[in-house]
Amino acid sequence: MALRPIQLVGSLQIDEHMGYQRLAWRLQRVGWAVMGLLLAAAIAGAFGSGPLGHASTGAETSALRVEYARFGRLQAPQELVLNVKPTPEQAKAGKVTLWVSRPYADQLQIETIVPTPDVSRGGPDRIEFDVSLTPDSAGRSIAVTLYVQHQYPGMHTTRAGVADGPTVEWWEFVYP
Repeated sequence: MALRPIQLVGSLQIDEHMGYQRLAWRLQRVGWAVMGLLLAAAIAGAFGSGPLGHASTGAETSALRVEYARFGRLQAPQELVLNVKPTPEQAKAGKVTLWVSRPYADQLQIETIVPTPDVSRGGPDRIEFDVSLTPDSAGRSIAVTLYVQHQYPGMHTTRAGVADGPTVEWWEFVYP
């Protein structure tokens, strides 16, 4: 095995390998870029609160709009707000029936629903709950808030809707 000769720079003997040094510098720059991207993502809300962290689905003027946290933490409290605009028929009947898909509900622990539903029903494909209305609530937005905790990490896609009405779909990512 031959020894590499020591390079002379001026009157100094320097044992260096510029190929490895350049590689180390490149890797260092990549590391700084990755840290910068992670910092920008955190500021933007990719890991919790921030502009990317909160989302809604359904138009402002639609009969159903859902506000939710796009990124959540495992077993951390989270709010899911269903904004519903009851039809005159629903207001006259004094109730609106909302539902959340069963696979999504099975991944959650629903702590509280505000306002408290009069009746809750579970079916094979969804969980339904009836919320009381006043006769003058037709066309006005009513917020029904579900306080939940996710029980499983990962990407969750779900749907919610109004019985015999609109349906919305969204996704959430739950960090472990």
